[in-house]
Amino acid sequence: MRYILLSVLFVPFTLYADELAKMNTMLDARRASPALLEEGIAAGEERAAVCMFCHGETGNSRRDNIPNLAAQNAKYMLKQFEMFATGQRDNSFMREQAKKLNSEDRVNIALFFSSQKAKPRSEISPDQTTKGSKIFMAQCSGCHGKDGHGNEMIPRIASQPARYLNKTLDIYRTEPEKRSASPMLGIVSTLSKADQVTVTVYLSSLR
Repeated sequence: MRYILLSVLFVPFTLYADELAKMNTMLDARRASPALLEEGIAAGEERAAVCMFCHGETGNSRRDNIPNLAAQNAKYMLKQFEMFATGQRDNSFMREQAKKLNSEDRVNIALFFSSQKAKPRSEISPDQTTKGSKIFMAQCSGCHGKDGHGNEMIPRIASQPARYLNKTLDIYRTEPEKRSASPMLGIVSTLSKADQVTVTVYLSSLR
């Protein structure tokens, strides 16, 4: 019974890893050719129409509780597509949307949104900037980078809606079992609620 269970778990993970590797290879090939890159971005803009209702025409979210996709790391987005499609991320709406997209669609959409400029969500006072920057540099910059732009494995958090960032941090704070393997659990445990609000407002103001 144990062997059967491990086998069942291993197969979906293998398929997930294989599909992700395939998409990353496709993405690299498009990026290596100016013509293919332009073609992919154009195709991605057309295919991303379903995403724009919530995430905005350029990936700058229309709603404060939904993340920006503009300037997000393309390979990070591909990983999220696959996690939604396979149910590793628990969101029924996004799972259905992701399952409708083939590998090429996902690559092109990631190229389109990653090529867009993120717009800061808010303006803050010098005092808020000083306090938020201090918290960010101490707690967040080690993984997300000194500018909050992240990398292929870690999301861009600069310019994200403060409400969305707060909602995400609250999940780590109140429902740790949902993301038990994340290093974010340790970070959130060191932040007061006031610090959390301060740093998310600061992040929303970054370019």
